[in-house]
Amino acid sequence: MNHLSRSGLHLIAFIMTAGLCAMLAAISWHGYTAFRAYETSASELRLQRADFEADRLLRALLRDMRGAQESVLMSFPLDSIFTSEFEEDVTVAGAFARYPYPESFFAWRGPSMNDSVIFFNRSTRPPVWGPQHTTYAHYPLVRNRYAVQGALLANLLTSHRPSDTLIVTDTEIDSIPYQVVARRRFADAYHDRVAGGIGFIVNLKWVRTTYFRDMIVGISQIAPVGTFAFRVTDDNGITVATAGGTPDSGPVVQRHLPLIFADPLAIPANLKLREWGLGVSPAAPVSEPLVAESSPVLYPVFVVAAAMFTVGLLLASNASKRAAELADLRADFVATITHELKTPIASIRALGDAVAAKRVVAPVAVREYAQMVVDQTARLSHLVDNALAYSRVTDAANLYTFEPVSIADVVDESLERLASPLAAGGFELDCDIGLDLPLVEADKAALVLVFTNILDNAIRYSNSCRSIRIHSRTTADLLSVTVSDSGIGIAPDEIATVRSKFVRGRGATSGGTGLGLAIVGRIATAHRGTVEISSVPDIGTSVTVSLPIQRAIA
Repeated sequence: MNHLSRSGLHLIAFIMTAGLCAMLAAISWHGYTAFRAYETSASELRLQRADFEADRLLRALLRDMRGAQESVLMSFPLDSIFTSEFEEDVTVAGAFARYPYPESFFAWRGPSMNDSVIFFNRSTRPPVWGPQHTTYAHYPLVRNRYAVQGALLANLLTSHRPSDTLIVTDTEIDSIPYQVVARRRFADAYHDRVAGGIGFIVNLKWVRTTYFRDMIVGISQIAPVGTFAFRVTDDNGITVATAGGTPDSGPVVQRHLPLIFADPLAIPANLKLREWGLGVSPAAPVSEPLVAESSPVLYPVFVVAAAMFTVGLLLASNASKRAAELADLRADFVATITHELKTPIASIRALGDAVAAKRVVAPVAVREYAQMVVDQTARLSHLVDNALAYSRVTDAANLYTFEPVSIADVVDESLERLASPLAAGGFELDCDIGLDLPLVEADKAALVLVFTNILDNAIRYSNSCRSIRIHSRTTADLLSVTVSDSGIGIAPDEIATVRSKFVRGRGATSGGTGLGLAIVGRIATAHRGTVEISSVPDIGTSVTVSLPIQRAIA
């Protein structure tokens, strides 16, 4: 009996040991398969991120390559060509500061371009062809006339179809390949007689050796260092520029880039575009931290490890999506605020250079230059104030100094800050703010920033009907001020999102950082107030700020 009992115990132990080994083998196998599945998922996720980086690279290049055409050619009033040299030079100098690819701008007025073409060249990077006869140098650019090159452009631009307003074409000047982008003005509604125009030329040899290299290096630095490899190829498949890490042997995400320095949607349908290529691939594989952390758990306890793996994958996917969205917003914000800061800086430098070099000596002209420096400095100060204010109001409401404030004084100071753009834009202002309104308990500087941002948006996003109305109303507990404009308006589905940082509406065509309404909302909340936005596209927008009225102390 004891012998049988011992034999039975041995058999049970053997069975238990064998079962335990089988269970460990099964758990190890499932752990291994889970590990391999996660590696596959991680590779797919990295490929999805590469797809996102390719889209971001394409958007950034297209936005920059059409910038000079949209901000200069399409916005410059053709009727004023050669009527205001200062305005022309400021516009071209600002374009040179923001966009590196235009080698020269040119303009002409009259039915014929022969002997009437004026070239605007960079003082630091003039074209290699033609004599350098400088006739005008108020800014970091020079004006020149080139008879041979002007005649070449004349023949090129007058040979196009009469109905085409925007012309994009390739040519050679002194054996150097160029792309010409021009906008023509017609003297009649039938487009029979050309009355002038403005355009720019792009040195495609310089673009090939320098522009794309600098652009993708700058864009690749936004992505995590060494995680992706970026490449630009020409229409023959030859690599033009590379940046980022060393590409792995996996697939490459491809995008087609039309080699055109204008909006592809705005050019004539019959124009044949040269297709270049963009390639983004993950760099040499790096083990995901989550795999290293999870692998010890996967083997001993498969069920718990599987649950943790599933939860971790969901969290990683969600975090990756949010990180990608935030990276895109930050990239757009950096590009936008960089462009916004460069414009006033370029204007201030140009004006200062002109005065310092004594090119402007007349007292009236000196005063005009000084006023323009003041205006550009105020614009630059407003951008810096917004950037600093957002970080200040993010989580520091206790930094405000609350005191009784007159809302009429706040509105007056905001209007005084924006007096120059209001006057320059010819705005009709209707301000109905009574002097006998009750006081509010607030930080005056913060409220001035609130109404300055609201009014700046009303100015920035106006249309041909330029009017702004400011009025107030009071209730038992609140004082409300409404700023209404007749601008482009906001789509209904965007009213909630434009309050977020770095977010701008789809219809926003002018500059801006996307911080204005976010700052307004944060300051209003810190003052126990509210902000309401109502808007109708193409009709206008109304922004109402409501603040608690100061109660008299008994």
